Amino acid sequence: MGKYVEAADMTTSSKRWTTGCAVAALIATGMALPFAATHVAAAKTYGSAASLTNTNGKSQASDNASASKTLKAGLAAVKRGRTGEAMSALSRLSKTSLEYRVLSWTLAVSGKNLDAMWIAGVAAQLPHWPAQKTMRANIERALIKSTTGEALAVAFSATEPVTDEGRIALAKAHLAAGRTKSAFSIIAPVWRGSKLDAKTERTIEQRFGRILTRADYRARVEMLLSKRRLRGAERLAGKAGVTHMVAARIAVERKNRDAGKRIAAVPKSQQNNSMHLLTKAMYDTRRERITNASNALLAIDPKSLSAPVAKQVWTQQRIVISDLLEANKTHLAYRLAAHNTPKSARRQLDQAFKAGWIALRKRGDAKTAQSHFARLIKMAGTPLSKSRGHYWLGRSYAANGEKSNATVSYRRAAEHDTTYYGQLAARELGRKSINISKGNASGGDRKTFAKYELVKAIAKLESGGHASRARIIYRHLGRHIEDAGELALLAARAEKRGDYQLSLQVGKAAFLRGRGADRLAWPLGAISRQTKTSGAGLPLAYAIARQESTFQIDARSPANALGLMQLLPTTAKRTAQSIGIRYSRSKLTTDASYNARLGTAFLDQQMDRFGGSFVLTFAAYNAGPRRAAEWIERFGDPRGAKLYTVIDWVETIPYSETRNYVQRVMENYQVYKTRLKGGRLTISEDIRAGRRG
Repeated sequence: MGKYVEAADMTTSSKRWTTGCAVAALIATGMALPFAATHVAAAKTYGSAASLTNTNGKSQASDNASASKTLKAGLAAVKRGRTGEAMSALSRLSKTSLEYRVLSWTLAVSGKNLDAMWIAGVAAQLPHWPAQKTMRANIERALIKSTTGEALAVAFSATEPVTDEGRIALAKAHLAAGRTKSAFSIIAPVWRGSKLDAKTERTIEQRFGRILTRADYRARVEMLLSKRRLRGAERLAGKAGVTHMVAARIAVERKNRDAGKRIAAVPKSQQNNSMHLLTKAMYDTRRERITNASNALLAIDPKSLSAPVAKQVWTQQRIVISDLLEANKTHLAYRLAAHNTPKSARRQLDQAFKAGWIALRKRGDAKTAQSHFARLIKMAGTPLSKSRGHYWLGRSYAANGEKSNATVSYRRAAEHDTTYYGQLAARELGRKSINISKGNASGGDRKTFAKYELVKAIAKLESGGHASRARIIYRHLGRHIEDAGELALLAARAEKRGDYQLSLQVGKAAFLRGRGADRLAWPLGAISRQTKTSGAGLPLAYAIARQESTFQIDARSPANALGLMQLLPTTAKRTAQSIGIRYSRSKLTTDASYNARLGTAFLDQQMDRFGGSFVLTFAAYNAGPRRAAEWIERFGDPRGAKLYTVIDWVETIPYSETRNYVQRVMENYQVYKTRLKGGRLTISEDIRAGRRG
């Protein structure tokens, strides 16, 4: 396994970008340097910037105590937005010190009132530090403020801008110089795909309206409709030549009574347009005409779909497929699942699974199912996707009587036995435990870790009151450190500060990269072992909290769900009264044990309501008890059903968020039972029978 190398060289593209920014800054100030020298010039500008601000003749700070005090003053100035004060503090630090690099980086990442050349110098000197994209964006913003015309075009001659502001400014420069094709090639993608506020949208129309085509306007309308920005789409519909289509979609989205008439008013020449067919499918679905909705979706030409429309089409197909299966129209459901391959990799995985699952479980066609699951495996990149593909390929082999192939597939799935389907595969193989790799740190790991410049920088930022900046470095190291022991030390450092959410982020990054430290992705410590928990106890509290808040004690959702287990205040108050303890709203976001106690008590009540079913309780916790009860009515009662039937029931949940939630909490529960109690793997029993005893 390779080691993390901290002092990495800049990539070629980064060098080109920094060089280009340096050229622009030099041109803007009237200076001229040979092109090859500008990269060095940027670095030198950064190195000399502090001395240029040091006008009081004071000697540079040399001793550690003085340097730390100066750094803290500089960081405090950055936090208050006082760049001048921060630069003054920087001038009093030794240019070779870590304090100097920490403060320089913090300033460059903030980007406030700084020269583009100076920020470029920081990026050039600190290529192995994180937030390079942020610094690049800050350079572009600074350039736009100070540079126009040909100077800006020269700045981006070696590389393209990365921000919309940079792209728009460069397109303006090209248009002013008469380079219309260059201007169009830059502005068209911005217009087609970027969100943009109303002011920027108007600016682009005013400046570039004459070179934007009807196809560009149509692409923007499609994007706006996919974001449900209906007024914006309506405003541009005329220039896109889709006035009637947009009026029909808006009527459907707003559930207007005249939606049917609006759809009928769409010109015949546009009735086979993918956007219009999607609108018809949405309308027919709402009116429970699912065969009509299916036919509209099947009529869509996959090659005609833009990315925003493709996303909406697959979402609508998912809804209609669920309705078709409920109506036992399995043939049509399969046709629809196998139609219109989505653009994004994630949705392609979803489609391959859905088509395979319907073929196997609803149509009994194991051979066809195998082809879909094999395709899923080829695309899979994460443990979740790999285990799902191999498990279901194993199931399709088993259904076809290919026992040896099934065993091989189950073994491949069970390699990822901290995942839902990896655990189910392990049970198919008769295994009664899961293997959680530890990734313990050795003495050598500790020595190496302590020497990393970025680890030392974390300490400087945390002691200087910039924990949020330090978190950027934690996450960067979590994505780049290779050694499991060193990753364990990084996670432990976050936990020592009580930041279990950050520890989990480090652990998840390590897990996804297969670094052999699974336990870091399921950390302990966020909830005290002395916490009084109800029902399934501490393992379930951890399982829910990991999914609900990622262990952020003060988490607050848009719906005002609070704390570790994301309790609504009304639910928390009612639960506190039911178990006879004092209710405190403030403690929901300050006391993890208090939140966990109320959360597990509420879970216990839901367990009672749903007859001990983990599956229904988890679904109710995420989507609400009413939805869980509704799904029992629609899809049958999973309580007491056979294992495969309950697995299918979970896959039938129409909300992708809830479906994923049930599976993630179930897998978390198995892992935390092992971590906290050394318990057996009982996922099959837990899914089928629920709480026992």
